[in-house]
Amino acid sequence: MILRALKNFSFTKIPFTNRLIIFLLALFVAAAFHNCLQNDFVGDDKALFSGNEFYKSLTNFPKIFSQDLVMNPSTYDASQKTQSFSGCVSYRPVSAATFFIDYALWKNNPTGHHFSNIFLHFLTCILVFYFILRISGNKKIAFWAASFFAVHPIQSEVVNASGYRSDILMTMFYLCAVLAYARFSEAKRKGLWFGLVGVSYFLALFSKETAVTFPFIIFIVDWFFLSAQKGRQILGQKKGLYAVLAGITIFYLCVYFILIPNVFYLQPSPYALKGLAQIVLMLKLFLQYCVALVLPFKVSVLPPLYAPPIFPMPIWELMVPLVVSLLSIILAVNFFRRDKIITFGFVWFFVNYFPASGIFPLLNPLAFRFLYLPSIGFFLLFAIGIDHLAQWFTRRHITLNMRLILPGVWTGFLIILTIANNDFFRNNFVACREMIRRYPDSSRPYWILGLDSYLAGHSPQAVKYLTQHLKVAMNNPFISSDKEKFMTYHLLSKAAATPDAAIGYLKKAIELAPGFSGLYLELSRNYLIKKDYVSAKDCALQAMAVDSQSVLAYVFVIHINIEAGDLPQARTVLAKAQEKFDGDMNLKAVENYLNQAEKKND
Repeated sequence: MILRALKNFSFTKIPFTNRLIIFLLALFVAAAFHNCLQNDFVGDDKALFSGNEFYKSLTNFPKIFSQDLVMNPSTYDASQKTQSFSGCVSYRPVSAATFFIDYALWKNNPTGHHFSNIFLHFLTCILVFYFILRISGNKKIAFWAASFFAVHPIQSEVVNASGYRSDILMTMFYLCAVLAYARFSEAKRKGLWFGLVGVSYFLALFSKETAVTFPFIIFIVDWFFLSAQKGRQILGQKKGLYAVLAGITIFYLCVYFILIPNVFYLQPSPYALKGLAQIVLMLKLFLQYCVALVLPFKVSVLPPLYAPPIFPMPIWELMVPLVVSLLSIILAVNFFRRDKIITFGFVWFFVNYFPASGIFPLLNPLAFRFLYLPSIGFFLLFAIGIDHLAQWFTRRHITLNMRLILPGVWTGFLIILTIANNDFFRNNFVACREMIRRYPDSSRPYWILGLDSYLAGHSPQAVKYLTQHLKVAMNNPFISSDKEKFMTYHLLSKAAATPDAAIGYLKKAIELAPGFSGLYLELSRNYLIKKDYVSAKDCALQAMAVDSQSVLAYVFVIHINIEAGDLPQARTVLAKAQEKFDGDMNLKAVENYLNQAEKKND
């Protein structure tokens, strides 16, 4: 049935006004995001596509249906130039599948990846228009709300970064599910629409977990706009569909928490904020988002792993979000009987904002991409508000067409701001410098600059930025400052100009993570470069003591003995290692090296 519907679809069957609106939305999106196409990979995208082998081979595609898709961020070594990992810290197979498609189409060309995001954003804007048209019946309101959604600067983050595509995909399928539900509620032959609701919700959930709000939202849509019945009657009449949605939700939760979890993220963080501190953080996050939506010229590129500092706590930073929340509740209740579309705008925003509000600990507490789905409610309210303002001007006998001029000028203003904001995503260096300028209390941009400098082969610059990173207070409430320092010292040891400098940084890293055997091996390697065989061997033995299953520790001990000229001892250790790790390729390589050394010695 779905294939037959697609076969019979024709763009010319869409009313001319709607075709014009789709064309204008395409024009607005193209105008606002055309300069994204010239940008490089930024942030996570650089790791996902530049030096990552995972999405380059279709043999990895079946892994999206297994635990292999979910990576543990604690095992990721950013300093390695070539790796193979999914980049997914929770189970999002739909997003991962599109990355395989992207690589097949565009390879490592960032322009193609950016085009994919822009196109998906455009499709979502069309769905926003049809969704608001369906619930409001007002084509102007729907068009301007979709236009504001399309070009607001908060969308720069999600459109510029392919790694954040999950928000676009989730919202796109979420809206498809809502629109399919509306048709299901009205259609006589419900089978097609029943299936579309279930499939769309399934794809939305497996794009991003925040789609779990969907069953509640469609209940509100039904109650407000589709049915004259009350809540229990709606559930009773459509119990079959709601049972399917409940089944999909339960299945997803089992997959997310039991079958394919990310154990690292499910562990309670000892550094997470609690009690009053968490409430303060929630209020500060909400304030940041409100400012970004209402004052779009305040939007800029946000640092990763950043949360607004709890202290100081100016009273206005706490009162403003509380007042806005209270006023929103009052307005939503007040308009419930007079104009439910306004009430619905508030409900949509707060219900879909709730998962990202900070009530659940997030390793990345502040990100504009979290507003992608909730902001539809805000832009609906804003479009209604600007239309009422235009009518107010008209009632005062102003002859200009303010219902066109006001939203048109605002849309143009948003496009200009978004174009400027896209420039901050030109590359990591531009983005990080803007982060430092706007958020001087964030240490993470210095670390990214240090990492990129190291990967580019500019070690002195890397040392400079990483040293600066250590001077700025770590401010993510869910990651310990010791872990941040450990990562920095580890990277500094790789970028260090001399073995002595590397040894100094590694010793500091070991103080913070004494149970990490790899650090002792790196320390051993630097002593070996200095030909300090005694210290090198001591460090390799320490690595062996920390991790008795580390074959590399045995390889190091054997290699050091060979370099020191103690070939009998090297042979003894090799025999023990072969007994323990029979057939290991590393041991075969070091055995060949030992054989050659013994021949030369003879």
